Amino acid sequence: MILCVDLGGTYTKIVQKQGNKYIFKKFKSYIPYKYINDIVATQKCRLIFTGAGTDYIDAEKLFCKYTIIDEIEAIGSISRFLGFDKAVVANIGTGTPFIVHDNNKNTHYTGTGIGGGTFSGLSKLLLDINDMRKVYNLAKNGDASKVNLTIADISKTEISWLKKDFTVSNFGKLSSSTGKIDFKVKQEDIAMGIHSIVGEPIGSIAAGIAKGVGLDFIIFAGGVCENDIIKNLILRCIEIFGLKAIFIDNPAYGTCFGAMTIFENRKK
Repeated sequence: MILCVDLGGTYTKIVQKQGNKYIFKKFKSYIPYKYINDIVATQKCRLIFTGAGTDYIDAEKLFCKYTIIDEIEAIGSISRFLGFDKAVVANIGTGTPFIVHDNNKNTHYTGTGIGGGTFSGLSKLLLDINDMRKVYNLAKNGDASKVNLTIADISKTEISWLKKDFTVSNFGKLSSSTGKIDFKVKQEDIAMGIHSIVGEPIGSIAAGIAKGVGLDFIIFAGGVCENDIIKNLILRCIEIFGLKAIFIDNPAYGTCFGAMTIFENRKK
């Protein structure tokens, strides 16, 4: 059995793999030594760590040896996990790195601070809501064009290949020429605006990278991909460029899938 622990900025994700069977577990961001030790004490397994938090592992608190897989290598290797020799991988976690995987070589092209941390931070700041499911449910009845400045707001016609309802400036409509903010906008519209400020830039960045390296598809992973509204916003962005999106199953555990793929190929 392989036990992979992804120490992320917001959550710790754990995958147990026995043959083709997977067991998933998620904790708030910390190292769950007892949970790990309870497993390794009763089952023969190989322990793997990945993610940004691997520097904080205290080896003396673990019952067995372990292997660390570099997070960027693990994210890029989601491509190998899915059977692709070359792909752009965007992992939308607390923030979002963009990795190009090309025949077992992973290049960290760029990244953005936009991600799940942005979503939760703006939700607290603008809506005073900590429950992301509540923000999602609000957004289902919201209209991002009430807060976002669109092509239609600045032009009578479409601009280049952009349709009139496309965003020019996220939350740009909330400021008037005097710089005052209109607080009469509904919570539902703000919630949808928060979704758009995460999904739209990530989709645009990923599309630009894919075009630049000559690919017609992008792989998306990370816990934020569990949000259907953000997924649809990303899809709309990349489809403008004639590209396709692949959203992996169990997206929050994508880095674990990549790390386990690297580990298993080392053993061959």
